[in-house]
Amino acid sequence: MSVQNIRRQNLVYLVRQQGSSKEFAKKVGTSPAYVSQVISEKTRGEVGERLARAVEIACALETGWMDEIHDGATRRAQAVPVLPDSEVKKLADGAKLKASVDSEIVPTCLTVDESTFAWRLLSDDMSPKIPAGSVLIVEPDLESRPGDVVLITGPDGGIFVRELSREIDGSIVLKCGNTLRPVLPPPAGMKIIGVVREFSLRGSFR
Repeated sequence: MSVQNIRRQNLVYLVRQQGSSKEFAKKVGTSPAYVSQVISEKTRGEVGERLARAVEIACALETGWMDEIHDGATRRAQAVPVLPDSEVKKLADGAKLKASVDSEIVPTCLTVDESTFAWRLLSDDMSPKIPAGSVLIVEPDLESRPGDVVLITGPDGGIFVRELSREIDGSIVLKCGNTLRPVLPPPAGMKIIGVVREFSLRGSFR
């Protein structure tokens, strides 16, 4: 394996630990766009000498750590874009995923495709199961089933996360993780954008 591939693999691992390209770039003192270009499977930017050494200093690693293979970093990770609400709503209307080059990127070790994206949950609707502030990895092409946590858009255009649940009578309802929120039937005009496959809070994916 070339030094460039090793550095990139290690960088993806460190970004995953930090939680997102934005947070990692802030820690290292570089631009989120540059970090995203490096870890993206499409652009696969170069991890130069300056960036490698800057990462080691910022992360309190030994000099040369970025140039060596490490067990914790060998698990292959892929990068997916964190979409704003405006882009997620377009997906609900049938548009194809379109992430900008400046999009925040989060790594995941899930098997993903070009339609997979991430979305940041700001409400506490699914807490404590999924805490507010978590980044969700969403798969639009995965068929939803009872028991799945799904990303939904309502008739008013709002975006929210719920668990699909089947009642004894066979009807489907939407549940929150927060027990103070009511259990409701799917509203008219509701669209399931995708199934939540993974979520992270401060870099720990579950």
